[in-house]
Order: sequence, then structure tokens, then C-alpha cells
Amino acid sequence: MKKTTKGEPKMNWSQYNTNLTQRGNINLWISEDAASWWFSTKENKHGRPFVYSDRAIEVCLTLQYVFGLPLRAAQGFVNSIFQRSCISLHAPCYSQVSRRMSKIQLSEIRIPKGAQVNLAFDSTGLKVYGEGEWKVRTHGASKRRIWRKLHIGVDVETLKITHSMLTNHSKTDANAAGQMLADEYPEAIKSILGDGAYDKEVVYRCARKINAKTIIPPAHNARIQRAAINPAKVDRDHIIARIKLLGGNDEGRKQWKKESGYHQRSLAETTMYRFKNTFTHRLRHRLFPNQAVEATIKVNILNTFTSMGIPRAS
Repeated sequence: MKKTTKGEPKMNWSQYNTNLTQRGNINLWISEDAASWWFSTKENKHGRPFVYSDRAIEVCLTLQYVFGLPLRAAQGFVNSIFQRSCISLHAPCYSQVSRRMSKIQLSEIRIPKGAQVNLAFDSTGLKVYGEGEWKVRTHGASKRRIWRKLHIGVDVETLKITHSMLTNHSKTDANAAGQMLADEYPEAIKSILGDGAYDKEVVYRCARKINAKTIIPPAHNARIQRAAINPAKVDRDHIIARIKLLGGNDEGRKQWKKESGYHQRSLAETTMYRFKNTFTHRLRHRLFPNQAVEATIKVNILNTFTSMGIPRAS
């Protein structure tokens, strides 16, 4: 391990190393009171009542994604945990987990009431199924290659994902961000950071609605608009004017990015890298409702890892 030289901030590598080992701790994913919530207590309006609760289904899926198991192996893994712990519970059948996952109620990822965050947006493609990269390079892609887009909003202070959405590949970054921000309560977000893909009317309109500052680089040929014509783009006009004042072109943009804190946007890219490094760039399920649940559970897992501890300078 690299030693910290004199004058450099001291990092919490020892604590972070301990946190990494705790990610595989079963007690992190299955609490001691599992018997009180493992079985369902709700009655369905139609059909046979559910045997297992939504939380039990979520736990099975969580363990599947954390340890990279097939669905059948995840069932055996959960059963073995209960057997070795002498707990009189058993895992739901893998087919039942697959059928119910699109209908379970997951806890929403929301900014806590009273909190204010600086939100950085980013998106990435996730592969569903299709040919390998060699076949595509050699013979081209066929119509059966399918991709989804995962859109996330990251709190740059805590590095937790506060907004997430899975869409088809045709959904633009700006429209997805606008949809995620549409239901946000005012004053929850101090600033919105994003690259040039978010320099769209829908983002500025949502930012103005929730009183959030936008830190988004405008297009190189962007022009100042009068506030009376488009009041939603006041922040954008200020950015264009500031870039011109700092010299314009690439030099002005470079200086503006430094003074505005725009480079914090890269934390969203880092979070997306962590997502792919932890869960790969593929989605396991073929039906879109199941894929949406899969993406949400994986985001929750990544937030759990983040809450346990990340590398920080003391």
C-alpha cells in the first residue's frame, strides 16, 4: 500500500478495508428478526394469498445480485443459511421469485426531508441479451441486440444515488432527468450538474420549478436569451456571459468549470463505474418490469455499500 507522504491528507484505508470485508456479511442482508417479516400477512383481493412477503422476495434477489448467483442457486443459498443458523424458515421457490419480482413494492429512493443536495446526473447503457462483441465486430449487429439505459442522480457529498430510472435506449438523458425531477419537492436540490446532454429546455424548466441552480455547459454556439422570453434559462444565460467574460471558447469554458465546481459531475461517472464493476454491464432478466426492479435493487445495494464507508481524507 502506498504510504502517505508529508503534506498529503491521510486516507481512511484501514477502515475502508474493513468495510469491504463486511459487504459479504450475511447479517447485513438478513436481519435477526427475519421470522417476523418473512411471511406475508396481507390478503390479496383476488386469487390465493401470497405466502412470502415482498421483503422476503427482495432479500432473495438482493443475495442473488450481491453474490452473483443464478436464481436457483440463490434459493439453495438462502435455505443453507437458515439450516446452519437453525432457523425454521425456508426460501421461496425460484419460479415464485421470478413471477413476483415485478409486483413487489420497493422502498423509494428519496432525498430526506429538510436535506439539500448538489445532484450530479449521468446515464449508461446496460445490455439485456444479444451477440458477443466479436460477432458484432465481424458480422454486424442484428435486431435482437437490446440495450436499456440506466439514469442516476448522485449526491456529490455523500455519493449516494438519490434518483434512478431504467428506460429503453431511445430515452434522452435530459427527458429522463426532467422526469426524475418532476416530483421533487422545492428546496431539496441546491444545484444540478450534468454534461452537455442535459443542456435542454426540460431540465432548466424543472430546475426553475424546484429553485435549483443549474451547472451545465451550454453548447458552443449558444446565445444569451432575454429572461422575459425564456425565464427558465436565466442560469444558462449567466453561464454564457461568464464564459465570454473569462475569454470565451475553450479557455473560458475551462475557467468556468473550475470556478463553478462543474468537475464534481465526474462523481456520477465514478458511481456508474462502481455499478458496472460490481454488477457487470448486463441485466439478468428479459422482461422490462423485472429489469426495472433489478436495477432498483442493485442501486439500493450500491447505496448500502456507500453507507458502510468510502475512501475519505481525514
